[in-house]
Amino acid sequence: MANRSGEVLQQRELASPFYKELQVAKAAALEAGSIIMEGFQKIHEARIKPDNSLVSDIDISAEAKIHEIITTVFPNHAFWGEGRRGTRVPRPTPY
Repeated sequence: MANRSGEVLQQRELASPFYKELQVAKAAALEAGSIIMEGFQKIHEARIKPDNSLVSDIDISAEAKIHEIITTVFPNHAFWGEGRRGTRVPRPTPY
């Protein structure tokens, strides 16, 4: 049954009008996850954000990788991240 569920999900992904976006998001998440796991349980620099929460250099590196991947493939997409201000683009996507 689990195999059939996986097939159904894959078919839905392929039929999605946002298939490319989904694939890029997955790739970005995997790359960021690798950065986070590499730094797991190691000492890192951290700073306090204006909302008094912490952000580490690993957080910033992972976010930078996500930003790089998304904006390389979709240069007209705006990007808003936790550790950086949003980026403005000349013609943002309509969604």
